Amino acid sequence: MKNALVYCRVATQDNRYSSDALNRQEKVCLEYAEKHNIYVKNVFKEVGFVSADKREFIVSLTGYLRQNEIEIMLISEYNRISRNAGCLSHVIGLFDRAGIEIVSVKEGLPVDMFTIGIMNEMAKFDRNYRRRAAIESRKAKSNR
Repeated sequence: MKNALVYCRVATQDNRYSSDALNRQEKVCLEYAEKHNIYVKNVFKEVGFVSADKREFIVSLTGYLRQNEIEIMLISEYNRISRNAGCLSHVIGLFDRAGIEIVSVKEGLPVDMFTIGIMNEMAKFDRNYRRRAAIESRKAKSNR
């Protein structure tokens, strides 16, 4: 049985939303671990937006993971690490060199830069679409 850590992250500080989102991420990762006979030693949760070039928290995890003999870091989606393909590539490379596998339980896709690039572009599109929809919704409410 392999040892794992579950990593969950949300960008918003909204307590209700962030708590629900973190719990959903944790749930899908724990279900994946149970299904694949993986022992989860710990769950790390991060709240708040951190720019792509400042992912110190996740980078510092490599030491913790090595010290605790963790072989796998489970995440719900790759964009929980970063929506920036360069940052994501850096983190994946760092973990790979440390001998730690990153598993995205929802995507189930191979970790290659082409796939990561496409996923990140889709995430940017989705984020921009949601942002525009929220702005339009606020405008419509203020015009009532």
